[in-house]
Amino acid sequence: MSKITVAIDIDGTLRNLEGQITKYLENDHPEKLDKFNEIKNTKYYSLDEVFDTKEDVHRWIYEERVFELFGMAQKIHPKIIDDLNIFNVSAEERGYELWIASVQRGRSIPATLHWLSKWGCRIPRIMFFPSMKDKIDHSFDIYLDDCPDVIEEVSKRTPKRNGVELPTSIKVPYGFTKNIDVPELDVANGKFNDLYELLGVERILHKE
Repeated sequence: MSKITVAIDIDGTLRNLEGQITKYLENDHPEKLDKFNEIKNTKYYSLDEVFDTKEDVHRWIYEERVFELFGMAQKIHPKIIDDLNIFNVSAEERGYELWIASVQRGRSIPATLHWLSKWGCRIPRIMFFPSMKDKIDHSFDIYLDDCPDVIEEVSKRTPKRNGVELPTSIKVPYGFTKNIDVPELDVANGKFNDLYELLGVERILHKE
């Protein structure tokens, strides 16, 4: 039987990119910080309204500050990577296959690989996509994500496992996802281990 694939998002789910954006906006473009703080909790593509054009957004993110933003960011919660690594072992025993799945572009890809390595992520399967549509179209069985487009589109699908009810999308709860009616995983407040119950994964106790 094929394994159930689970796509784990990075930004907003594992990595605190928002905090890093706030830090470097204050340094590089302090005049834009108030606008970003005003809309960041309600609009997913917050920076599109902060900079004059998409080109300006991409230049700042993917060229001028790419390593600082993607390579040096903090984790969304201090234990998130450790909890993910432990969960992965138990999940594999139950027939799941975890993937790190994220939309990344250009130089953010090596910066993100550095970030995953720096914090000790042990998930060997990593896939980067040029757009959210490409990520959705890849058709993982389950998506853990903070992007409203991904969550809403994937939630329309039917679970593939006969006799087992599984969510096809699990949201990270932010202001821009609050009205989407799917199971949630509050990773920012250290609730990653709720994923065991959501997916019916039995914990395995390991001794080092």
